Amino acid sequence: MKTLKIIVLFVFASALVLPEFFISAEDLPEICDINNIERSCQSLEPVQCRQLLEKCDEYYKQEAIRIGQDLN
Repeated sequence: MKTLKIIVLFVFASALVLPEFFISAEDLPEICDINNIERSCQSLEPVQCRQLLEKCDEYYKQEAIRIGQDLN
């Protein structure tokens, strides 16, 4: 039982410290939406917000490439 408590505590602490670890590629379109990104960053530390913005930047770069390929 004590081990279970430690594991649960570790998972919750990790979620607070490393939120980008728990963000899947499927979540990025919603999280990176212009209407949601500010709200997402308000609940994060500045370093974590910057990491999220960098992920969104990469997501949009990949989307631009994909759309460009579709147009060709």
